[in-house]
Amino acid sequence: MGTQTDKLWHQMAPEQALDALQADEHGLTSEEAAKRLKTHGPNSLPEPPRRGALTRFLLQFNNILIYVLLGAAAITWVLGHLVDTLGIALAFEPTEAGTMLRPPRARNEPLLSGELAWHILFVSVLFLAGVFGIYSYAVDQGYSIELARTMAVNTLVVMEIFHLFFIRNIYGTSLTWAAIRGTGVVWLTVLAVTMAQFAITYLPPLQAVFSTVAVPLWDGLVIVGGGVLLFVIVELEKQLRLRLRKQGV
Repeated sequence: MGTQTDKLWHQMAPEQALDALQADEHGLTSEEAAKRLKTHGPNSLPEPPRRGALTRFLLQFNNILIYVLLGAAAITWVLGHLVDTLGIALAFEPTEAGTMLRPPRARNEPLLSGELAWHILFVSVLFLAGVFGIYSYAVDQGYSIELARTMAVNTLVVMEIFHLFFIRNIYGTSLTWAAIRGTGVVWLTVLAVTMAQFAITYLPPLQAVFSTVAVPLWDGLVIVGGGVLLFVIVELEKQLRLRLRKQGV
């Protein structure tokens, strides 16, 4: 004799289905429902095993394209192309909201607009001031040339990281949770670059290779503060520029 799971319910008339289930069109009584619940259990599917937060995070990178791009990022960092390393992470970033609503660039419009040229010049001056400023600070403190150079290089890296979080949103604010959260690849790249910089700054074998010395804690906080200051300045400049654009100035 077949079980209820063997029946072709979709081919039955309503009366046949009710008869097979020993029910009527008004449903089951409370007593019958409780009896069947005790006999057959709840009408629900078993929950699949839940994955931990770390497993879910790592599965975000389980893709051959991600492996290739992360490998390229690692190679460019080893070769000294820090900008390319962080820039590769931008390949995984979603486009800004409203991107498809903006009109296309005119055919006779140059790729390097005046606004973009201004941003390049503005950020370059800030980077120059930050790197040489921290170098001059280290020299004024009486630090060795090796330490001054190490602090200058780490300042450049920190400023590049903070500029990465700024440049991901050209037409809107970068001070939103969605913008800060970004994608897993961006944070993984930032983490990898940060760990690499810590390694060449504090591990003796790499110190011998790169001629670096350990940076004191306070000076490290000064360097991070420089990155934060860069982010604040360029974000304020962007918001002012966008406001003037809306006003037609």
